[in-house]
Amino acid sequence: MTSCGMRLDAVPGAVGEMRDSSALVGDPVALRKRMQRDGYLFLPGLLDRDRVLAARSRLTSELAARGHIDPDRPDEAVLRQGSGFDPVAFGERPYPVDENPDLRSVLDEGALPDFHREFLGGPVRRFDRNLLRARAGDQWSATYPHCDSVFMGRGTPRVYTSWVPLGDLTRDMGGLMVLEKSHHVERIRHEYSGRDVDEYCANHPDAAEWLAGTKSWDGKLSDDPVAVQRSWGGRWLGAEFRAGDVVVFSIHTVHGSTDNLSDRVRLSVDARYQPAAEPADERWVGPGAAERSWDSMRGRIC
Repeated sequence: MTSCGMRLDAVPGAVGEMRDSSALVGDPVALRKRMQRDGYLFLPGLLDRDRVLAARSRLTSELAARGHIDPDRPDEAVLRQGSGFDPVAFGERPYPVDENPDLRSVLDEGALPDFHREFLGGPVRRFDRNLLRARAGDQWSATYPHCDSVFMGRGTPRVYTSWVPLGDLTRDMGGLMVLEKSHHVERIRHEYSGRDVDEYCANHPDAAEWLAGTKSWDGKLSDDPVAVQRSWGGRWLGAEFRAGDVVVFSIHTVHGSTDNLSDRVRLSVDARYQPAAEPADERWVGPGAAERSWDSMRGRIC
């Protein structure tokens, strides 16, 4: 496997397979213990496969209509070279879920919200802003290692990401990877996770540059997943995912993705859920959640 163009160490202790936690569904105590121990829950087949594929079909039809994939094989999402496809612009537009009623149904009805209500022990809210991930081509084939805490840490820490592959992902297409037990690493949790992508040091000479947007931080733990594993320990864990699978992980779990080495567009969605009664990060809920804004910048004394 490769990630960010680097071949992961294929040795014992460096890479491995995610543990299947589907047998624990229906036992919230066991699920919470597993999450506390592992930092993630791999739940193969949790969702209705046909509903996920219907959501995918709407997306591939849109890609075909825009000329980005082979129109004769839209279900395979084979990328058309030279089509000008911008995966980030396609996936991170405001409210992509609301434009796809089949995808909204997957996230708001049935197994996924039911799971989170069970797991969190009561009513939940899904973030209004969700990220539709499209990965294809050399430049945008992987996601760098990071934790979600640096992007959405202004509300309750009980925020959980549900990563949903939209289609079957063979090994060469890549997919989510999590760093085993990284949520227990003190330096990651208290140094890296203590930062915020929209905060700056108001008493530093470069404060004006941060406010003007000429200086920023993208939230990376590192752009080198090999060095991350060697430095912090644990294994990079992955799987061969199918439509209907879900991986749930905490905001303190280091994760990224392996490269898409195929000729197809890899599609997935990140949906976040939290207890409805607990504080929510204003950047991800409500009318200001459509996209990041410099209005969300905060100065602090460092």
